[in-house]
Amino acid sequence: MKIRTIAITGNPNCGKTTLFNGLTGSNQRIGNWPGVTVEKIEGIMKHDSGDIKIIDLPGIYSLSAFSEDEMVSREYLMSRNADLVVNIVDASNLERNLYLTTQIMELKVPMIIILNRIDMAAKQNKVIDVEILSAQLGCPVIEAVATKKDDIEKIKDKLIPFIGKVAPSSRRIDFPNEINEVISKWTDSLKNINPADSPDPAWAVIKILEKDHRLTELALSKKLLAPEEIEAEIAGIEKLLHESSDIVIADYRYGFIQGITRKCVIRKSDRKEITDLLDNILLNRFLA
Repeated sequence: MKIRTIAITGNPNCGKTTLFNGLTGSNQRIGNWPGVTVEKIEGIMKHDSGDIKIIDLPGIYSLSAFSEDEMVSREYLMSRNADLVVNIVDASNLERNLYLTTQIMELKVPMIIILNRIDMAAKQNKVIDVEILSAQLGCPVIEAVATKKDDIEKIKDKLIPFIGKVAPSSRRIDFPNEINEVISKWTDSLKNINPADSPDPAWAVIKILEKDHRLTELALSKKLLAPEEIEAEIAGIEKLLHESSDIVIADYRYGFIQGITRKCVIRKSDRKEITDLLDNILLNRFLA
């Protein structure tokens, strides 16, 4: 029977490694990913339902594939070798961490969010409505403090029902018409890209418009698009929107994220309510 596999991904310093260590204990192995110097860290999570392989992917901020870490994470996620992708999100830096989340969503892989460091968010006077966050992202969200042993044990039990059962998020970022028109125009041309290189044609179009060298070179080498065609479409977008095409795409991702955080993050005021102030005065043991 094929062993079930979970891939853990997230930004550097989001608590990913702490969670991995907590889930796997001493059952870990470190090597290198084929062809690169990036460490391959994997372990076994013991559970009553059977052993589960845990892959700790490199900490990254995006799937741009400009670095070896990004390339390793992107290629592994696109391989579909993981039955479940666990994206660790730092609740105290929600907006920054969700940028990677949006890109994983675009890959259409089965994903859940572990919202880590909720205790740190509370110290910032922020409360995150997990149900709203889950609905907005279109995937399950689990709250946690990965440094707490009790939380690790709870996470183990909560992860099991999601393995092989989670559908990819159906949420999509609404890019401007200028980009959507190119997506529509190039989709048929890019249908012949190998699934191992692109989960779907629309994703490939977005990556080419982001000036992703790997996808651009692949489309050109297979003669799916002509170089002058790519140059003309990118130049047209940049002329109309007065910004580099990759920056436009990033801005719309951040706009999507800001819309989510406005709905799910509740900021508690530092100022006490007037009733609290009156109680402090009237119930003072000297004045009462």
